Amino acid sequence: MRLRFALVALTPLLVGLVAHAAMAAGREARIENAPRGGQKTARSGDTRPAAERYFDAEFLRRSEAYNRGKVVYALNARAIRWAAYAMLLLGPLLPAVSKRLTRRFTRSSATRVFFLAWVVLAVTFAAVLPVAFASGYLQEHRYELSHQSLGGWLGDAAKGLGIWGAAFSLLTVLYFQLRQRMPRAGWAALAGVAIVVVVAATFAYPLVVDPLFNRYRPLRDPELRKDLTEMARAEGILLDRILVMEASAKTVRENAYFTGLGRTKRVVLWDNLLENASPAEVRQVFAHELGHWSRGHIVRGLALSIAAIPLLCWFLWTAHGRLARVRRLGLEGPEDPLGIPLLWLLLSVSLFAADPVSNAISRAMEREADGVALELTGDAQTFIDYERRSSVVNLGWVDPPAVWKGLFWTHPTTLERIRMAEEWRSRRAG
Repeated sequence: MRLRFALVALTPLLVGLVAHAAMAAGREARIENAPRGGQKTARSGDTRPAAERYFDAEFLRRSEAYNRGKVVYALNARAIRWAAYAMLLLGPLLPAVSKRLTRRFTRSSATRVFFLAWVVLAVTFAAVLPVAFASGYLQEHRYELSHQSLGGWLGDAAKGLGIWGAAFSLLTVLYFQLRQRMPRAGWAALAGVAIVVVVAATFAYPLVVDPLFNRYRPLRDPELRKDLTEMARAEGILLDRILVMEASAKTVRENAYFTGLGRTKRVVLWDNLLENASPAEVRQVFAHELGHWSRGHIVRGLALSIAAIPLLCWFLWTAHGRLARVRRLGLEGPEDPLGIPLLWLLLSVSLFAADPVSNAISRAMEREADGVALELTGDAQTFIDYERRSSVVNLGWVDPPAVWKGLFWTHPTTLERIRMAEEWRSRRAG
């Protein structure tokens, strides 16, 4: 039993380590810190690879090293999480905690599930924390992308654990309650509640969650605010206000985003973008976010999620129900809360398997928003210039391997976006 437990628990971790070794065997990249710069002037008729036409070799080496490291950390974090689930499922910790809860605290099944869910959360959080720290703190500081304090980083991690932990633990309680009361059709009720939660979260996230992690203020520059508001009006969008996120407190990165639903919809510009980008670049970035708004990307994405949730709930209900009856797992059936790690493992694997599809949909929406930005501004050169400059500032991997793009990239690559702008300009000129 101990040998089988060890093999099952270590298999996902070994998969992650093999992936790490396979990536390291690829093109070797230098990882010394280098001064920012990185851009090169592309000349017509240049026959070199596209990346080398737009970026210098030092930047390409440095960005590849940084991003390969991020991919390795992401794969290993996933593998460690899966290994933690396996150990909790097969090991003695969770049964011991369950007995103590039943004997000393309560015989309420809902309360028991709630506390067991938090035990699983705490163990997996602790298991993944070293990798998350290496990726989200050490690597970001090593490459001079972050200046957030250690206390600030740990505080954000704790807040994230609290928010997601509360949501997951309550949904897990609901799942096991439905297992007891609606053993056949419970998945449909679970899907209904999950849909309501997703819609409510999309609406409330900008108001409730975002302010916990960053400070926001209205855009103060009256001329820029007028310019951007008029651009939005030309796209048929009436903006009450444009928000600025004080990202400079944590990072040197530049970005902007569109978020919310209904009355909470908003465009948010990072203060680093306003500080470092030219007015034309800010217009270009803002036009891209207007493209998300005018094309209804959040609503479309939400609709796709609503369509997928019942399928996911049915799969989890069926797969967990069958696997929980496997004697070797030591569970008393699908209603046994000691099966929480099994349920969450199935959920994690399912979402990971769906990532290539969801990422492809996201990239398609980003391309559509890029097209809107080009049409609104009519300025392909500024689009190209900003793609190059922002890649250097944000240390973006301008042309990642297809497999990593499929698994992790929610946006088109830098070279794809530059190529799109060049083709748009050629069509307009011709």
